[in-house]
Amino acid sequence: KSDGSSFADCGRARVDVIIMSKKIVLTQEQANYVKQELLKKRSCTSIRKELNIGEDAFRRIAHEIMGPDFDFKHCSYINLNYFSNIDSPEKAYWLGFISADGAVSGTTLSIQLQFQDKLHLQKFSNAINGNLTIQEINGINNFGTEYHHCRVAVRSQKYIDDLKKYNVTNTKSIKLEPPMISQNLIPYWIMGMIDGDGSINYNKSKIRISLTGTKSILEFVKKQLKSNAVISLAHRCKNTYTIYIENQISENFLKKYHYTELPFVLERKRKFVENYFHSSLN
Repeated sequence: KSDGSSFADCGRARVDVIIMSKKIVLTQEQANYVKQELLKKRSCTSIRKELNIGEDAFRRIAHEIMGPDFDFKHCSYINLNYFSNIDSPEKAYWLGFISADGAVSGTTLSIQLQFQDKLHLQKFSNAINGNLTIQEINGINNFGTEYHHCRVAVRSQKYIDDLKKYNVTNTKSIKLEPPMISQNLIPYWIMGMIDGDGSINYNKSKIRISLTGTKSILEFVKKQLKSNAVISLAHRCKNTYTIYIENQISENFLKKYHYTELPFVLERKRKFVENYFHSSLN
């Protein structure tokens, strides 16, 4: 010990010193042990007490070991710069999905889906280089029906600030506007919107896309897909509208941008479209 306190050596011999924080020194093996335990989502309090290190000193050490992309509240890694620049189809997709079905509150971004879509939350975690915990949520809604949902949460002011640049805020459901991103990425943003707050189904043997959102968003989507579909008020809500895009326009859109081949889209809808395309060939 070098500051009057001691810490466990976890049964390991001392090796070269690699971490020093205000006279607290860890060996390489001890640093590796701290990292492994944090990745197992063990609490900082539990680890520091085992090592007999003060709270402030341990937090400094842990930050040095884990780096800036580690979310200590949720014991998870995230790529803090993921939404800094929307420069890929996958990023554009997740921006669209969150615009439709994400929730922003304070410094937290969360996504909650029906339990059968749990894999989609894992895809999101993978996209941001995270090891997010997928929570299961069970309950009864206002109609007395049981529900089984899953949820992930990312606590990051950086995420909130970056998403705000693309009009994703806590009032997005009534004020969302199209994002300023490259034109070639807009189709993937639209796919994210459809997966998040839309549907894909058959109508008289034709595939149909529906989407719910603000009027400005639906006008934008309508223009992008060169559709003359009617935008109508949805659910008797003042600021929520729906559009139905049918026939060849919807099918051409999904084929042109290879919806069924994209690994990051919602698997349930991807399989539905894949089965439709397969059956239409027979």
